[in-house]
Amino acid sequence: MYNTVMAFCTAKLIGLNQDAIIASIYDFKGVKGRFEISKLPNGATVVIDYAHTADAFNFINCSN
Repeated sequence: MYNTVMAFCTAKLIGLNQDAIIASIYDFKGVKGRFEISKLPNGATVVIDYAHTADAFNFINCSN
């Protein structure tokens, strides 16, 4: 939600039409690989979120 609000505010600040912004948010399908929810044939639910892989955290320096 925070990302959506910030995208809305940024679009407004650069002068985009508010109705067009809202329509774009409504039509946005999401980013492939980010919180994709799928049902498996056995009924289990799987959530794929590539932001939470080891590769996504390689830039973090935890030694401080």
